[in-house]
Amino acid sequence: MFAGDLSATQQGPLTTMLYNSFLVVHIIAGSIGLLTGPLAIAVKKGGLAHRRLGIAFYYAMLVVASSALVLAILHHIPFLFAVGIFSGYMNITGYAILRQKRQGLLNQTGLLERATSVLMLLFSLYFLGYGIYILFQRDYFGVVFIFFAQSSFRMLWQDWHLFKQQGVAPSTWLLVHLTRMVGTSIAAYTAFLVVNSSSRVSLMGWFLPTLLGVPIIVYWSRRVTKKRAL
Repeated sequence: MFAGDLSATQQGPLTTMLYNSFLVVHIIAGSIGLLTGPLAIAVKKGGLAHRRLGIAFYYAMLVVASSALVLAILHHIPFLFAVGIFSGYMNITGYAILRQKRQGLLNQTGLLERATSVLMLLFSLYFLGYGIYILFQRDYFGVVFIFFAQSSFRMLWQDWHLFKQQGVAPSTWLLVHLTRMVGTSIAAYTAFLVVNSSSRVSLMGWFLPTLLGVPIIVYWSRRVTKKRAL
């Protein structure tokens, strides 16, 4: 995919063994995430099934994002690295706001949340710079990294706006939670379809999860907005 990619045959035996071990973990956690994500979306929000499926999805995607970073570093796969960072941030912040709501801390933004956002800002700048760089190398995959950067900047703007207000208003937390967690699921399915499909099907993989996921986000956003207006 990239000029800097390394195949397993170019790696030493220890690196290959480490890569294969993390790959197994990545596949198992990814399978759990791909299954529990849509189920958590489908069941009644706030119910026991939703909470259990949501927790399983959250931890599965934590493992997926973490293992993706290791795999990307071992074989120098920038796309996998970007997906790991991007989906990991959505997953962490989408669950964090739910935890804050349950603990009655919606108006308290801690050091961890601010540090996570600063770190994401640095990665977003890297995605933007790398995307522009490889575009100049006539690698049009740079558009993907610029998209990651643009989407990350939009989330960061929302987060910093909430920080400025000293936290999240009670009427806002649900919308942030839903959009981030559904976005995590979209990113997971996109990566799965793109990596595991032929070139023709891979093109569909870039758009299909978004085409299916965005209407869900719009639907729940309108429901939350409608309830807020009542």
